[in-house]
Amino acid sequence: MKLKVLITLSYLLLFVLALVELIKYQGVVRNYLHVEYWLLLGAFLAGVLIWRITQKKVDPTWWLLKVNNTVVLPATAFAAVVTFGLESYTYANFVFSTFKINHLIFVDLILLSFLFKVVTATSAELKKWGQLYLLIGFLLICFFIYTYYYPLFAQISLNASGLDDDNLMEWLQILVLGIGVITSALLAKKVKQLPLRVLYILAALFFFVLAGEEISWGERLLSLNFSSDVNNYQNEFNFHNQSGVNEITALFYYIAFLYAALSWGVRKWVEKKGSIAKKYQSYWNLFTFRGVEVLYLLPTFIFNPYADRTLFPPIPPTLNIYASLGLIPDFYKTLSFLAAWRETFEVLFYLALVLHFLNILKSSRTST
Repeated sequence: MKLKVLITLSYLLLFVLALVELIKYQGVVRNYLHVEYWLLLGAFLAGVLIWRITQKKVDPTWWLLKVNNTVVLPATAFAAVVTFGLESYTYANFVFSTFKINHLIFVDLILLSFLFKVVTATSAELKKWGQLYLLIGFLLICFFIYTYYYPLFAQISLNASGLDDDNLMEWLQILVLGIGVITSALLAKKVKQLPLRVLYILAALFFFVLAGEEISWGERLLSLNFSSDVNNYQNEFNFHNQSGVNEITALFYYIAFLYAALSWGVRKWVEKKGSIAKKYQSYWNLFTFRGVEVLYLLPTFIFNPYADRTLFPPIPPTLNIYASLGLIPDFYKTLSFLAAWRETFEVLFYLALVLHFLNILKSSRTST
């Protein structure tokens, strides 16, 4: 009981400190307490996590949980969408000059409320929504770094000419694709049908090739220089940056999301009507998505990293179409945003594919 009171008071203190920075100015906590707000938030969440691990269960009637999950989280998320949207479609400091609030603090409040929701979630809730929480948490943390520490974000994610391409997000892609290779290989070993085994072997090779492409087949790692004559956007030894291939990649991002969303809808409809014959179940699992992983494909669908490329001449690039319809605030600002987030969104794209295969592996184990 004493720990719950301490957690409640700490939560309220963090909430009040964020409100003070929202109304006064960003940096009040740092100036008066000589510590960054995010460090206090991290210490609080670490403490709650330790407490949560030692507890068999958390009281679902705890008023703090209810207020956080049903009021604070949705309210701050809505406020963030509105204020960041206004700031994007008007001019810098529009929100502060009009409403006298520092809208960046809504990012802190969302982190507080969402991560508190996650660390206090039940095991059943995490099992059901864990992949969705991972997606949201990953994007929130990245957006926090992007908002407050853009130079750091540029080092870990920005894909632009003149910058080192071996950034953190690039290596996360390699890690995710490596997991994809292992998962596909395990599935190939597990299945008995020869055609299905061939498909999983091809999937493993596909993930391997993607990983090789992302590191230009070791050219930068080994300090090689055999790409000087290659017609390549980054002057590297890879295929996906060849002139014309980026446009195919952009199209692939659109098709992948549409296919995944459609297959998920078909899967839900068919499973409501009945069940798939057992001999087709394995193929059904391979070619249809289960749901949550589809959302991982959404960023590259909405914010296509190559939206400035022409897909079908004479149709203009997607970014130009967005601009002509007034869907983006500024062409070059949006282009800069896409360059900054390209590697981050590609991590999520690859993660969607790998999660699909991990879900198949998980279901195959529970069904045996």
